[in-house]
Amino acid sequence: MSSEVLTALHAGPELMVLGADGEYARRIADVDSRLTSAMRKTAVGSALSSALGILIQGAAVIAMILVAVPAVRSGDLRGVNLAVLVLLPLAAYEAVAVLAPSALAAIRVRAAAGRLVEILDAEPPVQEPSAPQDGHGTAIDVVDLSASYPTGPVALRNVDLTVPQGRRIGLVGPSGSGKSTVLNVLAAYLGYQGSARLGEVEIADQAGDHIRAHVLWTPQIPHVFDADIAANLRMAKPDATDDELQAALDAVGLPLDLDRAVGQHGAGRTAALMTDVAPHWVGGLVDWGQTRVKAQAPGSVPVEVGGNYARFFANLVNWVVDSK
Repeated sequence: MSSEVLTALHAGPELMVLGADGEYARRIADVDSRLTSAMRKTAVGSALSSALGILIQGAAVIAMILVAVPAVRSGDLRGVNLAVLVLLPLAAYEAVAVLAPSALAAIRVRAAAGRLVEILDAEPPVQEPSAPQDGHGTAIDVVDLSASYPTGPVALRNVDLTVPQGRRIGLVGPSGSGKSTVLNVLAAYLGYQGSARLGEVEIADQAGDHIRAHVLWTPQIPHVFDADIAANLRMAKPDATDDELQAALDAVGLPLDLDRAVGQHGAGRTAALMTDVAPHWVGGLVDWGQTRVKAQAPGSVPVEVGGNYARFFANLVNWVVDSK
């Protein structure tokens, strides 16, 4: 639901121009209806489990009283022990009270595990070479490049591109023109036809881990994991110290605590973690959409946001090839 709403907010003008805003509104309404139905079922289950727990707890206390009071009257049980026996069901209930929420959480975990299994079982989009070669340097040389996604038409045709080591360039174009596809190829996430060399060696002939040690792609809407901010930042630099993480946050104007929990639905709120911070550490491919206009690109001189600059940066795909 959050993804659909974010898409509508980001692409609202385009949807209105194309006359698709009504259809997309109906799509959001359908998603909202299904989400409401699922949440209602979850709420009913949670309410029933809580009510049942309280009912069992009260019944256990009453049953203990009915059994223990006659024993006290007959002298078989000391009066002081009656209080202990009455409190025993309450104490026992505290130990098992977490079972109902745990069962509900297990349903969500099972669904998440199913998604992970699908990813693990999926065929990799790019096959690793049997005899990988290592490139030398980070210069990019693309000749007559074409590429397509497994389930879609050709997304890129006959592209030529040269980026000397240490240079910075921007690809500008309308949505769907193939900017992100170029980045997918350069990061070894998508197969291609033609020639695409990194460090004078074909990307298809290099191991994916070797390429991604030099090339980092941060997409327009990166995934933010349900963890704290420090753990998310260490996806880009696993060996970073807390001081380095905080310095990176300060450098891009994100006054956030490292131990702050992002939450399951935090991607839209904290996507800047990856798109802003990661390029400060390694040479990367940075995909900025229309909402990611910046007054200063990472590592560049300040620019004025307005006029031609704004139109340029609104559709910027910028990659930085650092000298290693």
